[in-house]
Amino acid sequence: MDISPALRELRERLLRCLPEDGMKDIGLPGVSAGRRSFVNEPERCLYGPVIALLVGGRKRSVAGSEECDCGPGDCLVMGMDMPALFYVSEASPEEPCLGVALRLDARMLAELADNVDVFSSHGKERRAVSMIHADEAMIDAFLRMIRLLEFPQGAPFLAPLIIREIHYRALLSSAGWQLAQLCSEGSSSRQVVKAAAWLRENFRRPMNVEALARSVGMGVSTLHHHFRSVTAMSPLQYQKRLRLLEARRLMLVENCDAVSAGLAVGYESASQFSRDYRRLFGLPPGRDAARGRQRGGQMS
Repeated sequence: MDISPALRELRERLLRCLPEDGMKDIGLPGVSAGRRSFVNEPERCLYGPVIALLVGGRKRSVAGSEECDCGPGDCLVMGMDMPALFYVSEASPEEPCLGVALRLDARMLAELADNVDVFSSHGKERRAVSMIHADEAMIDAFLRMIRLLEFPQGAPFLAPLIIREIHYRALLSSAGWQLAQLCSEGSSSRQVVKAAAWLRENFRRPMNVEALARSVGMGVSTLHHHFRSVTAMSPLQYQKRLRLLEARRLMLVENCDAVSAGLAVGYESASQFSRDYRRLFGLPPGRDAARGRQRGGQMS
């Protein structure tokens, strides 16, 4: 594939930064990078608010109602915490899948959105997830960010400026209107983000949809409508995904048994936990955890 000189340089710098497979915080605020040398089976994970630029290989992600097939130069844009499925579809040791991601700051987006004429998406379906093709200016901003790894004395001064620029360019993209809605106080999308944040902090507690709706200033039916519109899930489904992802982490990373993991995330019935877990991950919790440990216990 013919790629731009900036994307080619970014690829070479990431290869030097990531000599081995895995995700890595690279020492710049909110910036991480990842490398995978082999295709993999679909994996479940929780994406945070992020803009992620794919630099090499191909990767497919499914979050909510959006299925994104990303190649070099494509950006996955997440405006809020979203349970997702992903897999690397093209990669090899010689041509690994490479990416760099910046965690998005809602306050910065809201401040910039007040002063930016964002891309109009009025009338289109609201959603928390978008895929855009990065223009040269966006790729150049990520490249200048990675170059700071070789200029550590300047990084504290220059990184915040580049971070702000990437937020600005995200708002100028075709994902800009969705991002602006998700961070703008008073919008229904922002209320969904607040409801999702409450669920993230309290997913172990029994679901009380009425209390959740009141906490964000919505009626129950209104909350259901807007929550599903943005995330393609009901609040209960969203909570269930959070519980099951955390249970899997407990088994793989902290070596919990299946019963203890289910109880720890709020399930009262071991059989219900096992049914829900198998429905999401394709295997009963014990067998899935054992398979994950054989593969080194890597989380998505």
